[in-house]
Amino acid sequence: MGPDSDLDVLVVMPDGVHRRDTATVVYRSLRRFPYPKDIVVATEGDLILYGDAIGLVYRRALKEGKVLYHAAWAGLRRPGVQSPAPRLSVILTVRSSGVNGLQM
Repeated sequence: MGPDSDLDVLVVMPDGVHRRDTATVVYRSLRRFPYPKDIVVATEGDLILYGDAIGLVYRRALKEGKVLYHAAWAGLRRPGVQSPAPRLSVILTVRSSGVNGLQM
């Protein structure tokens, strides 16, 4: 990573999660990380609908990004009742300066 680069972080959350609130938590968690960074929060539904859309940040992140973290958990389970399994993924790309806007 060069001196004019920054980190682009795509956080993928289950559908129904509030994106802005989640981004705020991520920014606060990373505020001591000494590199410039852009955080984008998307839901699984966003990526299904727009993951291959030209001009959106999701496409490059999904094609070129590296998965830093992926978790799946089962939630509360009761015998005979299936519950959805929410997931969390964090995808990172490194961007060099000279490009306007968020480019993942």
